[in-house]
Amino acid sequence: MSNEMPLAENIAKLWLASKRAEIHSLQVLFELSQLIAHLRKMMHYLQLERGSSVLFLVEEQTLPDDINYRVYRKAFCEEHAAFNLLLQKWIEECEGKILAGGVFISLAKALESLDQPLFQVRREIDARAISSLQAAKAISAVIKDLLSVIVEMTELTQEPKIAKLMVALIQILNAKELAGQERAYGTYIIASGLIRDKELAEQRQGLIDMQHYYFSSFEDFAPPETAAAYQAVKQEQGLTVLRNAFENEALLGVEQAQQWFAACTLRIEAIQKIEECLIQLLQLYSAKALHQADQLLNQDQRWIADNIQERAIVIGAASSATSMLMDKLNQQGKDLKQTQQALTASKQTLLEQRVIQQAKAKIMKQLGLSEEAAHRKMQQAAMQQGMRLIDLAKQLIEK
Repeated sequence: MSNEMPLAENIAKLWLASKRAEIHSLQVLFELSQLIAHLRKMMHYLQLERGSSVLFLVEEQTLPDDINYRVYRKAFCEEHAAFNLLLQKWIEECEGKILAGGVFISLAKALESLDQPLFQVRREIDARAISSLQAAKAISAVIKDLLSVIVEMTELTQEPKIAKLMVALIQILNAKELAGQERAYGTYIIASGLIRDKELAEQRQGLIDMQHYYFSSFEDFAPPETAAAYQAVKQEQGLTVLRNAFENEALLGVEQAQQWFAACTLRIEAIQKIEECLIQLLQLYSAKALHQADQLLNQDQRWIADNIQERAIVIGAASSATSMLMDKLNQQGKDLKQTQQALTASKQTLLEQRVIQQAKAKIMKQLGLSEEAAHRKMQQAAMQQGMRLIDLAKQLIEK
């Protein structure tokens, strides 16, 4: 019996260690959900600053506050300051903890983009020393780095329900970013009188096609709570009317560019409501999962105290406790296997999108195409060959 009790105690320690590890991952996830909330708002204000900066660079007159890039820049700076405070605290708490390195690398890259590159493009915008498209592309690059941080954060998720929610959020963030780019490009085209420019028209259409792609992917992961907000986006017709006006070459001048900006913004704000709902759910699910894990740990600690520590002097008690602990561990092993299968299914979409991005990058380099044009070319080729986009992407990478 003297050997049985240390065995039971050691197994109990391992069991509690596994529970504490689970709580640690949930604590990290909850903290990340706070960072993601700030990142999302920063991206939103940058998207507004990008679109209104384009209008500023093609219009000599003073713009109203609702389309004044300086107003959005100020809102971004306030959000950025709040993010930096939270990030500093998170970094300090992460010291000595094991986390996926990709998160730190993407964060470092994003912080670099938010420093000199963003400062430089803003200085050039203020001085009107940069073209509208150059400004839009520079700010888009910063937003892309911020979005990459959220994608990497998904890799830390070990809870299937939360992972599915994160994937849905990434799809809607991508769709909204593309909608923001469409707003900026459309504003430039209309205000500059370039409605007949075929290259710009193809880029704008490519942005629309890519939005459809991410919205379709979002539908596969969207929680029921977002149904009403998503339906509002699908039913919004103001932008559709103006998109059709592009085809009829009926849009021209700064005044109509402002109308385009307003219509796009109205739709983007509807998309933002989906984002807000997803962020709220992410924080709610993370807090709830953390609370439940804490409760279970407390229950297990009481059970171990009752069945191992206090029953140590009872003959056969240690053996019985060991058997019960092994049953718990075996069940946890089965649960973890199911969890990993569910996680793999949720994250498969992100893995496939990374492969598609790699294929697009290859086409862009080989053919000198924009991302939008490369995406359209791949979609057309996939349809002609009756293939899934991911299968075509894999073929292109292997060539």
